[in-house]
Amino acid sequence: MRSGLVTQEFKPFKSVAGSIVMIECTLASKQIRRGTGLIYELCQREGGTVFQAIVTNRHLAQDAKWTRIRFTSRKPNGEPDHENQVEITCTDFWQACIPHPDPKVDLCIYPLQRVLNKAEQEGTSIYIPSTELYRMPSAHELANIDAVEEVYMVGYPTSLQDSATGTPIYRKGITATDINFRYADRPQFLIDTGLFQCSSGSPVFMVVNKVSRVDDQYILEKQIRLVGIIGFVLIQSDEEVIKTLACDDLPIRQSNQTINHLGAVIHYSKLLDFEKMLA
Repeated sequence: MRSGLVTQEFKPFKSVAGSIVMIECTLASKQIRRGTGLIYELCQREGGTVFQAIVTNRHLAQDAKWTRIRFTSRKPNGEPDHENQVEITCTDFWQACIPHPDPKVDLCIYPLQRVLNKAEQEGTSIYIPSTELYRMPSAHELANIDAVEEVYMVGYPTSLQDSATGTPIYRKGITATDINFRYADRPQFLIDTGLFQCSSGSPVFMVVNKVSRVDDQYILEKQIRLVGIIGFVLIQSDEEVIKTLACDDLPIRQSNQTINHLGAVIHYSKLLDFEKMLA
């Protein structure tokens, strides 16, 4: 029998949709911020504990009085129910958030268990997919990353979503600076894609193709890697390039400003700092 290449039927981007949540934070002043969160597992060590959290930007969660988080519902058989969404309102979101230890790194995490407990009290079921679908790049993969790579941002730009299924919006772009370099001497890199309000907290992925051999067949498996979290967007004014946060309460365009579709992505390695805190 001749060997051949078979593409695996698993679709990682379709599966990851349940891990992307819409976040709406209301301040005491009634000002509203909207953005995106990613369900992620930290402290994944053999024989150790697993800490599930919602990862987002600190500037989105800071000083929130009320926070609404929209999840995918779970069917009785454990499958995602994309036609139904579960909305959980939290009054402790900012108080329970754990900010990144470096105040210059615009990240925070919120314990997912607090949401799951609240959902159980309200008699609702939330679909939580396996985060093994989107791990960080390995050292080998990182060493082979080119200066320009295709990337995919997933979230809710300008609060858009599929109204029928509640699933997020996928946007394709490229890295504008090398992932392995520190842009402006910070743990971040630039991407070139459509970035608008409510992009705060959106995860950025890249695709890695793996080939394995089973009997006489070669299996091509498409995998995705989490390479970072959107931090801010860059705006071109008449005189200079300025940065602005990508959440809903901050106007990002005036008559003398132009969106240049460049955004800063916080490097995925900064999530590892939370593991040190939680160890």
